[in-house]
Amino acid sequence: MKMKTPNFLKNKIVLYVVLVLAITNILGFLNNKDFESLTFFIVIGLLSTYFSKNMTINLLIAIIATNVVFASKSVYEGMKGRKKRKRKKSKEKYTQRNIPKSKPKNVGRDERIGERVDYAATVEQAYDNLSEMLGKDGVRGLTSETKKLVDQQKELMGNLKDMGPLIKTAQSAIKSMPQLGEIQKMMAPLQGTLAKLKGGKK
Repeated sequence: MKMKTPNFLKNKIVLYVVLVLAITNILGFLNNKDFESLTFFIVIGLLSTYFSKNMTINLLIAIIATNVVFASKSVYEGMKGRKKRKRKKSKEKYTQRNIPKSKPKNVGRDERIGERVDYAATVEQAYDNLSEMLGKDGVRGLTSETKKLVDQQKELMGNLKDMGPLIKTAQSAIKSMPQLGEIQKMMAPLQGTLAKLKGGKK
């Protein structure tokens, strides 16, 4: 027994309205790069042609099925996102609870009025952030490297202190040497003798 199709579904104006809706849906899927919904829309449209030859019915089935399935999916994803945001907010509240609040104190009249920085809390917070980023072993490694560097600097300073007397001796030796002009005067007779020797060989 065949079902009778209502007359308004055979109307060309209704067909054009449904066609415009279908094209709008397809363009929306392409704009959002939602190829999953687009594929589902096409598959449902093709499958519905096996049951009815009326294009209005086929397009309406594809539009309604796609929107129902993917609207429920987006609602489900929205609920997931809301749960994640709630968890994130509760984590932020928990972490903010652990940070001690510092209040500025006025020490003298000359001091400027305004916000004061609690250096101890700031340094402690920075160290906590560093240990979170590097991990406990990372901080230990950093500390040991720093100690090695300090030891090397101490050793270098010791070596420089040992070289101090040597540098002083070299300076005094340079000061006691004759000046450059006197050295040239001493070398002048030697140069003359060398010139005579060369001349005699010719």
